[in-house]
Amino acid sequence: MQPDLWFSLSYWLIALVASALYGWHAVTIFIQPPQPGETRRPTAWVWHQRWLNFVGALVGWVALWFLFRGFGSCFLASCAGEFSGVYAVVALVAFIGITGYLPNTVVSLVAGVGALAGRLAEVIASWVAKK
Repeated sequence: MQPDLWFSLSYWLIALVASALYGWHAVTIFIQPPQPGETRRPTAWVWHQRWLNFVGALVGWVALWFLFRGFGSCFLASCAGEFSGVYAVVALVAFIGITGYLPNTVVSLVAGVGALAGRLAEVIASWVAKK
């Protein structure tokens, strides 16, 4: 086999195993206490967390793969690759995803945008009411 094929197979095997481990253990890694009155989390919640964290970690590995493809030759020799803002975002997604925090980051970001939109609606409503 060619070195590039060995690297690719090894990389994706590691990515799948690491993502599966994050997914399977997400409930204990990112533990949240049950809601009041619950003795344990519902089974659907547990499986949702496993799926969500598996996909989040895998997205991080995919982002890292794109970085390797864009800058892999730069590790062994000089390269003409030009680092841009897009690569910075991809690197951030790769880091957050591989470390298991991509789902939490996305959920928090969506909640923050929703809260901001709600606050903006309140400000506009109060401004319109004054007119």
